[in-house]
Amino acid sequence: EVARAIANHQADVGIGIRSAAQLFGLDFVPLQAARYDLVVPKAYLKSHPTLANLFDTIVSRSFRAEINALGGYDTTQLNWNAADTIVLNSDFAKGVTYHRVKPGYEQVPIQLAGQFVKNGGKVLLQHRVSSVETGTLPDGTTGVVLVVDDLKARQTTTVYARSAILALPRRSIELLEAKGAVLGDDTFRALLGSVTPIPLFKAFVAYHEPWWAALEVVPGQPIIDGRSVTDLPLRQVYYWSTVLKKRSMLLATYDDTDDVGFWQGLAVDPILYGVETGHLPDAARDAIEAAAGDTDERWKTWKAPAAMVAEIHRQLQIMHGVTDAPQPYAAIFHDWHGDPFGGGVNFWNIGVKSWEVMAKMVKPVAAAPVHVVGEAYSDAQGWVEGALRTAELVLTGQYGLPVVPPAGA
Repeated sequence: EVARAIANHQADVGIGIRSAAQLFGLDFVPLQAARYDLVVPKAYLKSHPTLANLFDTIVSRSFRAEINALGGYDTTQLNWNAADTIVLNSDFAKGVTYHRVKPGYEQVPIQLAGQFVKNGGKVLLQHRVSSVETGTLPDGTTGVVLVVDDLKARQTTTVYARSAILALPRRSIELLEAKGAVLGDDTFRALLGSVTPIPLFKAFVAYHEPWWAALEVVPGQPIIDGRSVTDLPLRQVYYWSTVLKKRSMLLATYDDTDDVGFWQGLAVDPILYGVETGHLPDAARDAIEAAAGDTDERWKTWKAPAAMVAEIHRQLQIMHGVTDAPQPYAAIFHDWHGDPFGGGVNFWNIGVKSWEVMAKMVKPVAAAPVHVVGEAYSDAQGWVEGALRTAELVLTGQYGLPVVPPAGA
């Protein structure tokens, strides 16, 4: 009725669901995702045998496709099996020690890229591959022909290669032209659809001092590091860069699946939260402004909307049981649900034998020198380890490189 009233110009805006807005051709701004569960008394599982048909229908690909076509309904189901997730139990077990890369984990790909360039390779930024096909190389042999768009120069170039390794998730590959011996192959398209991209959202906020360090979850143990979880849309909060009386930062929210929709509704606010120092004490403001020249450019590129920052700060105070926490002076966010990512991570669909698909994606078409690597089609989805593992499978299994032994072996 709300959508009908707006469509008939009886109202300008209203609260409703996406499917209704889609039915009447209306714009829709997501505010919150609601989870629906089907609850069946255990006793009914035996006394009502037709329930098996219902369950088979719910998990079928055709049913999920019809529900998704309505708009606004997400039938994503996580399907990690024990073989793929048992590593999580050991990763977070008692007594496990952790190490970090001091300059930041991004130094891993940066250093790898540096070694690649040092050995004659070339890294092209601001370039986009639009198609990948097998073809005849200039010397008459069979290889791969790639069409590459230089986004900065607005030029298109054809690149010839002996082989191609697509380190891309599902959605990024779907954006390539679906033609040729590999990308146009029906079997490959089926393998490509064996995972579902999962929304992922992160937001960082910076404060002039770590107000949370004055709180004690356990007497005598202030909050200076680690993680907190909540049933608020923040979901997870990570503490680091906590130095008493000095500038500190929080990974204020790390969300996936259902809770991402809440923040997407606030992401449309056109007013961005820059480096806001007007509310700070003089000494803190002077120190922050003096260091402005050393600010990472990403704090300018991914500024969070003001409405989002206000809500993050409000929930942080509720979560920590305080009402007088100082306002943050900067905030950034990123949402990986849009193109070219499609999601922050990828999970196997119901019924998929992950180990079989993973082995096939290493070289989807036997006669074509095209390989797919990345966390999406790995046994460690959502983790860098998954990307590294599939890359190693290609390098050792397809190119004959020796297996690198574990550290200390």
